[in-house]
Amino acid sequence: MQRYYVHHNGQQVGPWSLDEIHRRLDSAELSWTDYLYDDAKKDWVLAMEFPPLAKFFQAPPTPTLTALMKTSEPQSKSPSAPKKPEPQWVATTDFAKEGEWFVLKGENKYGPFPYLEIVKMLQDKKLFEFDYLWNIKMDGWKRVADVPEFKPQEIKALKESGKTEVDDVFFRRRHARMSYDASVLLHNNKEVWKGHSMEVSPGGAGIVLDSSDVKIGQQFFLHFKAGDGVPPFNATCEVVSSAPYGKNQTRYGIKFVQISQSVQRAIKKLSEKAA
Repeated sequence: MQRYYVHHNGQQVGPWSLDEIHRRLDSAELSWTDYLYDDAKKDWVLAMEFPPLAKFFQAPPTPTLTALMKTSEPQSKSPSAPKKPEPQWVATTDFAKEGEWFVLKGENKYGPFPYLEIVKMLQDKKLFEFDYLWNIKMDGWKRVADVPEFKPQEIKALKESGKTEVDDVFFRRRHARMSYDASVLLHNNKEVWKGHSMEVSPGGAGIVLDSSDVKIGQQFFLHFKAGDGVPPFNATCEVVSSAPYGKNQTRYGIKFVQISQSVQRAIKKLSEKAA
């Protein structure tokens, strides 16, 4: 009987049979937005899109505004449940996009949020394209990727609008990024993880590790070996996102908490040249 690994709450678990995975999905021990490793594709796929399981998946029911208001706080208080982000902006008329938005992540509903807050959650990797959104003009829940207001061209136009209230939303994107392939070591004075980088900017980097044990929000020491014209350097960093990458690897987004100004200038110069 074939068994599958599952990527759940930042951890690789299993392997389990499809019957066991289905049972855990029914009992909410796993989420339909978790990933399974498909040996045939040599890649991770969403549980809701994995053909042997997809027939059991039912899209969320169309909500009513009253029901959403009653369930805007997460129903689960377990440590793994995401926290409701605190809205920091009040959307202007230009950016209202038909009023306030609600979010569905796994079994939990959140909201309401103004349009710009949803955009910022996407930028900060607190919300993903496979999560669901709803607002009062929609017939039912839709994945973020399928909502016209959040299509790449719409986000690009928003970013280039020059509106003052938009600047903070795209703060992290002010740093030009470049592809950067170098060996890295991540450690916390107790454990060491080896991997490689995929991209770098003056504000952070994307790295791949042979581990899923690193948690979002944790701080580490990071050592980059020389690569692509950048000298070797050290940095203190914070993990801001994670996603499965390959069979036994995880891709992490990190932001630099402390880094040499000279190294930061060198990265900025090279990344702007590569842009």
